[in-house]
Amino acid sequence: GDKRLVAYYTLAAGHTVVDIDSLRSHLQQRLPA
Repeated sequence: GDKRLVAYYTLAAGHTVVDIDSLRSHLQQRLPA
């Protein structure tokens, strides 16, 4: 079957919204393709 990564994230103190593009970019730089 397909391999998938499942994760949970929490917001830093004082942040109420996640910028999904920034999160995606951050993960692409740190995780294997």
